[in-house]
Amino acid sequence: MLQDPDGVKSKEHWHAHAISTLKFTADGTFLVSGGEEGVLVLWHQSTHRRTFMPRLGAKILNVAVAEDGSLYGVVLNDNSVKVYDSSSYKEVASYLGITHPSKIIPGTGILTGLVKYGDELVFNAGPGFLQFYNVTKGKVTRRLDCVRRNPVSRVQIDYPNPLQVSQVSVLPDMNAIVTLETSNTPHFKLSNMKFWENSKVVTRVINPHFNSVIKIAAGNGIVVSIGKDDKQFSIWVRNSEGKQNKSRWEAKYTGSYRQLEPNDVAIHKDTIYILFGNALTSWDFEGNLKQESFETAGDKLLKLRVSDEFLVTSTLAQLQVWRNLKISWRISLEYIHDIIIEGSIFLIGLNASKFSDPEIRSKKTNILLKFESSNPKPTKIYKVDSPLAFTIINKETFILTKQAEMMNLDSPSMAFYDDLPVIPAPEKPSYQPKPLRASSLKFTAPREIENLSKIESHKLPSLTDLFERFMKKELSAS
Repeated sequence: MLQDPDGVKSKEHWHAHAISTLKFTADGTFLVSGGEEGVLVLWHQSTHRRTFMPRLGAKILNVAVAEDGSLYGVVLNDNSVKVYDSSSYKEVASYLGITHPSKIIPGTGILTGLVKYGDELVFNAGPGFLQFYNVTKGKVTRRLDCVRRNPVSRVQIDYPNPLQVSQVSVLPDMNAIVTLETSNTPHFKLSNMKFWENSKVVTRVINPHFNSVIKIAAGNGIVVSIGKDDKQFSIWVRNSEGKQNKSRWEAKYTGSYRQLEPNDVAIHKDTIYILFGNALTSWDFEGNLKQESFETAGDKLLKLRVSDEFLVTSTLAQLQVWRNLKISWRISLEYIHDIIIEGSIFLIGLNASKFSDPEIRSKKTNILLKFESSNPKPTKIYKVDSPLAFTIINKETFILTKQAEMMNLDSPSMAFYDDLPVIPAPEKPSYQPKPLRASSLKFTAPREIENLSKIESHKLPSLTDLFERFMKKELSAS
């Protein structure tokens, strides 16, 4: 059949993009196909009709069919395996691995960081998904589809870009999650801020802060968002309405500070902390300014993290530890990517390759520093290879490697440094110019040239004749 074109009995078409897998059922009744669209297609061989199993969540890599035809096993490129009943098309079993976002949308990564939510870590997965990693069990236990996206054509990927969960903050006591979904298409930007309770959306806000949300933070029953374009912060509170006591979140208070653009926000106990320029400000839950402090060098404060006894901020070139809104100590550090706090310790991720390109240094982490809040000397220094994210769990340092594997850097088999390792400049190939090949011609002035001064000008040979005679003699001599 493959060699004889006349052996092709029929042609079927549905898939708009590449087909990754084709399988026949044991009795030959169905042909099962799957590909980039994330839709499993069942082709009825006798009737030429199709049955679809859509919204599987990601590109289909492979399909297996049980010998009796009762089950379909599907491997997806979000690092999951799902098993479906062939008669009801319902999912009967699944395995969820950690999703590496760039495997689905190249160039993306873990945008949310690793956010603690009880015994779980929450972070973004494929476009529009959150994944929940159980630290005790050491595996992903569930996912949350925040967008309900069903790409059936790559056009929907290019215009607009798919919404991705870029930020997440949690309220464990209220079983609530706040997500920010963004799509940064040059010609069409969109953002959604969603409030979730028991895995259901209770409030959705389209393009908050004029589509310029910088950060969201949650804690003690409130949510705070800060915006770049409007230079404001909003304090969101939950109201229960109607007979069914239905939840709804609303921005009850808004505020600003000297028309400065906010850079970061954190909530601790009954206080909201917001960075504006070089100012560290504190506010109550009704948007009233409580206190303001300033970075004395006048540098712009970029990142903020808060603990019970101290705060940590960073600028382009420094890290500051604050107590009672006064700087306790500072240290010179550049290209800080993130700050994680747990109790009295905190972890800094940065790039210490002074000889690397600035763009690379701003994106790739190669050093982690663990500090006690009372001491500017790191207690541990880890050399890492561009992890997707990192965090502290029970005082131990964990990273999500670039292969999307969770790793404990404080396990006995792992190494760390007492001092900051020196990362040398990359070796440049030494340039050695090729030696010039010596000419075999030896210049000896012919007698005609020596006697030119004795020849009358009107009898001088042309330059062409002179050169030809000279070259013939030199070549014959060599």
